[in-house]
Amino acid sequence: MITSPQKMMETKISSSAGVLHRSRFNKKAILLVIIFAILAGAAFYFFTKYQELKENPDVVNQEEAIDLAAEVGEIMVVPQGEVPTIATVSDPALLVDQPFFKDAKKGDKVLIYSQAGKAILYDPEAKKIIEVAPITNGKATTPEPVPAIETTPEE
Repeated sequence: MITSPQKMMETKISSSAGVLHRSRFNKKAILLVIIFAILAGAAFYFFTKYQELKENPDVVNQEEAIDLAAEVGEIMVVPQGEVPTIATVSDPALLVDQPFFKDAKKGDKVLIYSQAGKAILYDPEAKKIIEVAPITNGKATTPEPVPAIETTPEE
């Protein structure tokens, strides 16, 4: 069977178009597989982190306390060798009768160093220390004034 040159040309064009079509399909499929793998990997990572947090929420709290103590440690000397307990001021109106919290606002953090006997009220937005007080029995107290000391000249 003899085919005309025009038929041969149409056959070549149609067959090369099929190759192009398959090539485009393969690239899209590979791209979709890569995107799916990245999304699956991210989902697995966040799922395992969620499970760790669910099993041990204190780890996150301790990491926050260490980070906050380091941040405050850049401004003032903080007790070393102790991870503070962190509390967040949620309603300053309830604390107005306590002198330690007189300048506190919502979102301020209280770092409580129970072994060192120190409480620090810190504003993380302004990155400023608001108040520092000694603590006894878990409560911040206003320091007692020190009586004047009389000195006698040495002989």
